[in-house]
Amino acid sequence: MWVKTQRFEQAAQQMTLEDHRHEVEHAAERIPRLEHSIDAATETLPVKMHAVVEALRSLRGVARVSAVSIVAELGVFARARQLMGYSGAALWEDASGQRVRRGSISKAGNAHLPRVGVEAAGCYRHRPAIGHSLKVCQRHCSARACERTGKRSIACISATCGSQRVARASSTR
Repeated sequence: MWVKTQRFEQAAQQMTLEDHRHEVEHAAERIPRLEHSIDAATETLPVKMHAVVEALRSLRGVARVSAVSIVAELGVFARARQLMGYSGAALWEDASGQRVRRGSISKAGNAHLPRVGVEAAGCYRHRPAIGHSLKVCQRHCSARACERTGKRSIACISATCGSQRVARASSTR
């Protein structure tokens, strides 16, 4: 790593660099421990929440940490209106008497959920490439979705057949 080869003339700058490098290494060591803790916590979830986590993981851009974050942040809402308000995805409204003005999405609500959603949505900007881990995750969820909707899509074909060539061939017909 090129940062380790950096040297400064002043001792204070060198000590600052070493301190920052140490913090980066410490954060890198924490990641596997935290991911292991998340895996352990996921196994103890109720069946319905575990199913939601697995369904979210079948989406492109939503890995284990993002799926667990979404489920943990959202919890359980009785109505979609409550969920939209909590997540900050509801429209703002200004009403006075007969006059009603509706605007764009409000910035109120949970700030973490939109960030996770935007990060995941960024994966849909590019051509879909289904890797091994996503293919395994989609195998169960997408097969059930295909049976329910009766549609043959690229995701369903690649999840059930396990071949990108079959998915591309069927999409060109």
